Amino acid sequence: MNTPNIGPRGQRRRLTFAVVSLGAAVLLGLLLFVVDAARPWRLALSVPLWIAALGIFQALDKT
Repeated sequence: MNTPNIGPRGQRRRLTFAVVSLGAAVLLGLLLFVVDAARPWRLALSVPLWIAALGIFQALDKT
């Protein structure tokens, strides 16, 4: 059992940032698909997806 170290406001802030990061990843992915970017450029998707995943997990786990 984890002891929460953020309140509801902090959770909402982290979740909002995660959703924005996920949206940025989707838009970047669509852009890279449309311009038929090379594989190394598609690797850039890992950064916003990683940030989004961290934010979601932290918000749900209240850490």
